[in-house]
Amino acid sequence: MKREHFSVTAIPAGNTPDAPDVPTLRVDYSGSVAVLRDRLTDGDGATLESADVDVAFRKREGETGVVSIAKRLTGAFIVELDAETTAVQRVVDVAEADDGRYRVEIVTGDDRVRFEKQTLLVYDTTGQLLRSSSLIPGSVEL
Repeated sequence: MKREHFSVTAIPAGNTPDAPDVPTLRVDYSGSVAVLRDRLTDGDGATLESADVDVAFRKREGETGVVSIAKRLTGAFIVELDAETTAVQRVVDVAEADDGRYRVEIVTGDDRVRFEKQTLLVYDTTGQLLRSSSLIPGSVEL
């Protein structure tokens, strides 16, 4: 899977029928559906649950960075994709102002996989955790 096959859109929560109930990072994928579907399932073929994945954002020089979605137990990347820093920060800010929840939605054609999350770790260009830019629930100790 190539990063060029992905695009990310930040969708704020809202009260319109089109808007989600929590801020959402929508990931659209235009590559091989079979490869992505394989990465989004466990050894038994069941779709991964929200608790099975971790989401992080690593800033790069300039206004972009890399969103990574990985399997929690193994650390294996499900996807890595380029994203604008402002889009990710918008989701963090809106989630933080509400109850801390956000959603990652991966869309391939008519298929959607949704992960409801409360943690989004943001790192600077040197790999240092930026606590003030991250979503870290109060019950989590790093």
